[in-house]
Amino acid sequence: MRAILFAGLALATMPVMAQQGPGAVNMRAMVEESSPSARNSLSTLSKLVSPENAVRMGFANPAEVQRAQLDNPLGDYMVRLDELSQYRGADPSSLLHSTGLVTYPVKVGEKVQSSVTLRKQDSQWKAVSFGSPLLTTALHDARDGVSKRERRASQDFFQVRVPALNLHFVGHMVEGKLMLTPVRDIEAYGLKKGDTQPAATIFAKLQPEAARDNGLPR
Repeated sequence: MRAILFAGLALATMPVMAQQGPGAVNMRAMVEESSPSARNSLSTLSKLVSPENAVRMGFANPAEVQRAQLDNPLGDYMVRLDELSQYRGADPSSLLHSTGLVTYPVKVGEKVQSSVTLRKQDSQWKAVSFGSPLLTTALHDARDGVSKRERRASQDFFQVRVPALNLHFVGHMVEGKLMLTPVRDIEAYGLKKGDTQPAATIFAKLQPEAARDNGLPR
């Protein structure tokens, strides 16, 4: 059997979330419950990667998957366009809706190269998607940058998406205030990759575009 390496920080003993996520989502329980399935999903990932799809899945070749490790995960939240269009400065956390998804970055050595995303279905955590190397790397780098800058544990962070606008952020809470960090430059809204701002400020910039939305795919 081909050996699959796990992070030196084993998930079974991985530090748990220091706080609940927005909306009182118990991130600690989510991580503890999903980690065994995440470990098992690495075996599935190794079977899915082939010479034909290795690069698309984030690997130079299938052999790299044998050295794959799981990094600390990100819980997932989405912002609905209709609610964003009505945003007038209320608590921005109220716009966040937990999707129930947990994404584990997959690393080879120190480099993030892929991901495993899980969802709880029928009382069991199951892998629902693999890959997304570019987005996963952007999320990890944004989280890592804020974590080092603010000396916060990586477990304090989560993903925030605005699907209708195709926007992704890394979020964290500071004294009850939601903060967002763009994972890429978003020139249309004057947002810079890695520049952490209060979510209220960012949502105020996005609100006019949300209000103008015509419902067409972006």
